[in-house]
Amino acid sequence: MSALYTALYASKERLTLAQLLRGWARELGVDETDLAEQLLPDIGNRRRQREGLPLLPPSDGLPLAWLARLTRPHFEAKVTISREEVLAFAAHARLQPPSWWAQPAAAEPAADGQEGAPIYRTGAPGRPTSMELIITEMERRSAEGEMITTELASEARALAAWLKAKHPAAPQLVAKTLQNTLRQKWRSLGGGKVPK
Repeated sequence: MSALYTALYASKERLTLAQLLRGWARELGVDETDLAEQLLPDIGNRRRQREGLPLLPPSDGLPLAWLARLTRPHFEAKVTISREEVLAFAAHARLQPPSWWAQPAAAEPAADGQEGAPIYRTGAPGRPTSMELIITEMERRSAEGEMITTELASEARALAAWLKAKHPAAPQLVAKTLQNTLRQKWRSLGGGKVPK
């Protein structure tokens, strides 16, 4: 079972409650409901604390309404829990974390097979982006006096070419997108000013 869960879920940052309980309870040799009774109040209070809400008092288990909802598949299929939340709970409760989810996925090999190549996916929802790489390079170019300050379009083309040459496996951005996105940053770095 562990190999199947590793293959299916090791690279995911969030799992539904059903996915997590099914695999982790088997691995721990405990009942899914017992694990949920420990897990949900702990994670719920951590989320409340993060949002500045008052913590729920500890009880002898989940309220009956929660237990009734827990048995319904649609509830288990909708509630998601992050890897970070599960690992923090496991450490707090002194439980063995899910072996198939304990460590983030290993670095992917580069196109040429090299280990340790940069990973360009963030794990966040939405499309992967290279914008952080572009902004860092633009700031470096500005600090070293290499940034094109007379025309944003030229700077955007130079940055797009740099990204393609230095990070070919990263999601590529076109010059027009860079122009629209970086206009304010370009101006804050001294672009668009008429030389005296």
